[in-house]
Amino acid sequence: MTLQRCWDEFGGTRFLGDAAKMHYAVEHPAFTVISLNSAVPGLAGGHLGASQLEWLDGVLARRPDTPAVVCLHHPPIAVGIPFLDGMRLDDGEELADVVARNRNVARVLAGHVHRPITATFEQLSILVDQLSSPSLS
Repeated sequence: MTLQRCWDEFGGTRFLGDAAKMHYAVEHPAFTVISLNSAVPGLAGGHLGASQLEWLDGVLARRPDTPAVVCLHHPPIAVGIPFLDGMRLDDGEELADVVARNRNVARVLAGHVHRPITATFEQLSILVDQLSSPSLS
């Protein structure tokens, strides 16, 4: 299912945090799940932009004592595979600044590279997973 089809089906429902945009937060009593939209039409690399990062900062600040999981498609770090590193999030340092200001981020989850990778990102673990797609060797 493409991102647009998923949005067409579930946008504006409780499944996407009743959001009107393709980035959203779902606040559960014990934790917050935040989904960012790093897709850039026509490009393989990702970008969040200042307005989405400001929104993220505000969402994290609303519940500073509640753990949050931040999810996005493009890894904000180099993964050690040169051609994939060229397709990572281009404003990963700005995302790192937001994470550093908000110590309630428990984990950052990303995809895009079709390989399971665990690394450190702003003193916490970032997991990059292949999900159900085949791995690239």
